[in-house]
Amino acid sequence: AELVADAGRVRGVRVAGEQLDAEAVVLAAGAWTTALCAPLGLALDLAPMRGQIVHLQLPDDGTADWPTVMTLAEEHGHHYLLAFPGGRVVVGATREPDAGFDHRVTAAGQRQVLDAALTLAPGLAAATVLETRVGFRPVTPDGFPLLGAVPGWDGLVLATGLGANGLTYGPLMGVLAAGLALGEPAPFDLTPFAPTR
Repeated sequence: AELVADAGRVRGVRVAGEQLDAEAVVLAAGAWTTALCAPLGLALDLAPMRGQIVHLQLPDDGTADWPTVMTLAEEHGHHYLLAFPGGRVVVGATREPDAGFDHRVTAAGQRQVLDAALTLAPGLAAATVLETRVGFRPVTPDGFPLLGAVPGWDGLVLATGLGANGLTYGPLMGVLAAGLALGEPAPFDLTPFAPTR
């Protein structure tokens, strides 16, 4: 994918050779936003943070009504447990800011996630480990996301940098970014989130 731009205006995107023209583009490409902005000469202060997520299968399939558990305490490493129907439980995740785009599943990552899971829910000890997945979250040095129009590039709105909070804050960011792309005023001051800060 790439942005289609000329004369200080983003005019659309090109994906798999097909150009899609638009009056405005909301670029919400996560950790890959930096690479997509580079051809425009934009150097964003955004980096990938690797997260390893373990998928478990319990012998009991009565997990559909289990609550989502999110830990905020530092001693639990800000991990979460998310149950799905059929006995599947997802446990996440590591926060590895110095791993770059390294796709490897590591023993240390699995241990960290499983230790946190078993501390929070000892009954998961009987679960089968189905797989571990790796994802890359976009993070900024100050921890604030990048949200807003990009000076010098009309028609471009950035919406990225939520890090490990994408699932919780992503819907709000999407509403705000869509409003900006439509030319609507933001409901509050977005200066702390300026993409070129």
